[in-house]
Amino acid sequence: MKTLGITLLFVIVSTIIAGVATLVWLEAAPSYTCSAILEVRPLAKSAFEPDPAVFSKDLLEVMTTKYASLVGSESVLQAALASEDIRDTTWLQKSPYDALLRLQETLNISPVR
Repeated sequence: MKTLGITLLFVIVSTIIAGVATLVWLEAAPSYTCSAILEVRPLAKSAFEPDPAVFSKDLLEVMTTKYASLVGSESVLQAALASEDIRDTTWLQKSPYDALLRLQETLNISPVR
């Protein structure tokens, strides 16, 4: 009878320790970040003969600024949040109601010059 009590106590304590360790691990699990560069280039006449006269440096800067602002627009971010890949993440599931605001605060979108 004494052995049964010790065994039962050991099983209960081990289960509690395993549960607490799992919860700590889930909260302290590493979070991952990524970065990407979206490169926008105008089409050239051919691969061997780009036409620099058509696209001035100023026009290219305007285009990169425009596309950078489009990438960070609310409609693009909403579409990203609606994708299945994002919906399955714990990041979105943790707080889906303020996901757009958190995404806007997290992202750093600017033209690379």
